Amino acid sequence: MKRPPSPSRARPRAAPAPAPAAPPRLVAAIDIGATAIRMEIAQLGPGGTPKTLESLSQPAGLGKDTFTSGSIRRETIEECVRILRRFRKVMDEYGIRDPSAIRAIATSAVQEAANRDRFLDRVFIATQIQVDCVEDIELSRLTYLAIRDLLAREGGARARDALVVEVGGGSTEVLLMQGGHVTFSETYRLGALRMRETLESGRAPADQQRRTLAEDIHRTVEQMVHSIPVRRIPTMIAISGDVRLAASRLVPGWESARLGVLPPRDLARFVEPLLGLDADALVRRHRMTPLEAETLGPALLSYGEIARAFGVRRILVPKVNLRTALELEMTARPEWAGEFRDQVRHSAAALAARYHVDVRHADQVADISLRLFRALQPLHGLGPRHGFLLEIAARLHEVGLFVNNRSHHKHSMYLILNSDLFGVTREDLLLIALIARYHRRSAPLPEHPYYGTLPREQRLVVQKLAAILRVADALERSHLQRVRDFTVERTDGRLTVTIGDVEDLTIERMAIREKGGLFEDIYGVTIDLDRGHAMKGPEGNV
Repeated sequence: MKRPPSPSRARPRAAPAPAPAAPPRLVAAIDIGATAIRMEIAQLGPGGTPKTLESLSQPAGLGKDTFTSGSIRRETIEECVRILRRFRKVMDEYGIRDPSAIRAIATSAVQEAANRDRFLDRVFIATQIQVDCVEDIELSRLTYLAIRDLLAREGGARARDALVVEVGGGSTEVLLMQGGHVTFSETYRLGALRMRETLESGRAPADQQRRTLAEDIHRTVEQMVHSIPVRRIPTMIAISGDVRLAASRLVPGWESARLGVLPPRDLARFVEPLLGLDADALVRRHRMTPLEAETLGPALLSYGEIARAFGVRRILVPKVNLRTALELEMTARPEWAGEFRDQVRHSAAALAARYHVDVRHADQVADISLRLFRALQPLHGLGPRHGFLLEIAARLHEVGLFVNNRSHHKHSMYLILNSDLFGVTREDLLLIALIARYHRRSAPLPEHPYYGTLPREQRLVVQKLAAILRVADALERSHLQRVRDFTVERTDGRLTVTIGDVEDLTIERMAIREKGGLFEDIYGVTIDLDRGHAMKGPEGNV
């Protein structure tokens, strides 16, 4: 009698070998400032937090040239080229050759120079380093990015309401944070080196220079007091090499700390004797370069005056800088997109409130615009970034009513273009302003201001998004938020919007006839409004 075959046993498979971990990415961040060119080599780990491997700094007199003569001397340009060539060799030693792993920016000393293009071209030809001049609006975003992660870990609740200040060589950047959101940002022409060069060009006695310096700072701080929408704020976050030097002398345990706390009275006592020392004495006493010595007194005096004007009780000094922000940008962590979008929304809300916008109407138009944008994606082919620009334009499309009802779309464009909308680039701000400008009346024309200067690709973006904004505004013509549930369906050259929660669509149909022309021209479809059962959302056969 045969025995039944024994049940087969599957041999245990060997566990697959773990995939080799990707090597840490190395990046280089370069900041070309008024007194020095600085570079950090950083390693971006799996969590996206940069680890500094090497820091380099070389003095450069860019600010001396620009703030006195308005342009950069040829000798200074060549000195900057020599510095950046040395930095390039260091990058090569670390194997950093991919342009996407190198970010270089220049601030006001290059931005304001009459020959800045010649400077940028010379640097690129000699080093293959692409240097970007950052404008005020971009500088605000980088300043926030530099402090965001550190304050989330170290600052706690005390940093949710704070005045963020960076006194640089040519300008002072100010951000107001309320409840953890940036509600105000502005750049002032208060720069430590700019002030020093102005004083020395007048050849006044030392005592008179000190009085003039204090008066200049006081005038600018008075401008801040009038423009910043708070009168007292207990916390200042101070960013610059000058204030970090002061913290290194005044904060116990500074070497191991990530965030120092500096009482304003201690800063005032520290800066007072510095104002009586010349640059040579500061170099000897504090081991700094002559160019850095020229900015120390004016910068610290500015921080102290700002702290006094706003009733600041504590100054937080983080160990971060603009290069930190550049490194964080190169990590491309996806959650930052959402973080910055929330900041832009809050800034847009503050701007809308300033101009007494009908917020419920603006929110409704923004909601309809986004739902149409998602439903029509196969037609316009644009991505999430463009949808966000449309949302912000929708929230701000009626700010021009603050000026006048007549041609308020043009006033909206002007106010947006000249706003302090935080977190967007100058290029995106222009697109937002133009989308809002074309929410009514004339279609975009090449001879129109600003629009005609755009490249063809961006002109098409404005047309596509403005056309959607017009339809959304037409569906909210009543200003009563009547249209909430709708679906979208495209068949045979027609776009049918089925609305399920409005009994009488007469107002909306009239508005579509008035404002739908641009949409029909751009997308090649006729818009029909229909009543029926509709589910809220962009579902439909588009």
